[in-house]
Amino acid sequence: MAFTFENTSRRVEIAPGKSLHYHEAGTGFPVVCLHGGGPGASGWANYSRNIAALAQHFRVLAFDLPQFGGSFKAAFGEELYPAFARVIDTALGVLGIERAHFVGNSMGGAVSCFVAHFNPSRAERLVLMGPGGVFGSILQPTPTDAHAELFAYYNPGPPTKDKLRKLFNSFLYDPSMLTEELLEMRYQSSIDPEILTAMSGYGIQRLGDVRPILPGIQQKALVIWGLEDRILTLDTPLTFAKLLPSCELIMYPKTGHWVQWERAADFNRAATEFLLRD
Repeated sequence: MAFTFENTSRRVEIAPGKSLHYHEAGTGFPVVCLHGGGPGASGWANYSRNIAALAQHFRVLAFDLPQFGGSFKAAFGEELYPAFARVIDTALGVLGIERAHFVGNSMGGAVSCFVAHFNPSRAERLVLMGPGGVFGSILQPTPTDAHAELFAYYNPGPPTKDKLRKLFNSFLYDPSMLTEELLEMRYQSSIDPEILTAMSGYGIQRLGDVRPILPGIQQKALVIWGLEDRILTLDTPLTFAKLLPSCELIMYPKTGHWVQWERAADFNRAATEFLLRD
């Protein structure tokens, strides 16, 4: 059976009036996929080229984080990364998933680390792809121009498809890999009225620094990085590799921030091998 947006869609309620949308495919040990924080991001938009490959070996659950996709849009009074981590941990408890691997892209990488920090028994292994949560750089000015444009898409805005195309071209080493289908899907999601309200303070709301928690994360981790990443700085993968007690690092040349999209076959192979390894 081919996996589609519709036949993999699920919902889980974590509190009255608050539910998360996610996609589920495959059987076996659970793998939780958490997307990045770019406009229109969602479990399906970020991982549509990876779900089927991972589902050959695992039970894949690709969540829409709060304020994104089909999940609830309530505001948070604390830093977003730890707040989202508590939400995901709660959702997995409701679903009866005691332990899972985590695959996190950008924001999702940082959120995965906070899940492992708050509830070590929940996380088995971590695949962190272009992970966020490291602020400041000795190598490049921060935020990078592309990162500043990401925040400016909503604040001050207004969102337009031309702005989104320009932003996504900076996510990729090869802009020709941006499909019109993906652009349209993410643009329509990015201008949902509830999302516009939730994102009105994007770039002002503190996200959450992962550096203080990394030395305490004992899970085996794989950091995957595109050497032409223009969103985050090269300090980031090196910081993860240095501070995580058990970390491997793969860097792909001629690849941008969306390794899972731009180098889908390589990403799927590397992530699967790492998660299946004894």
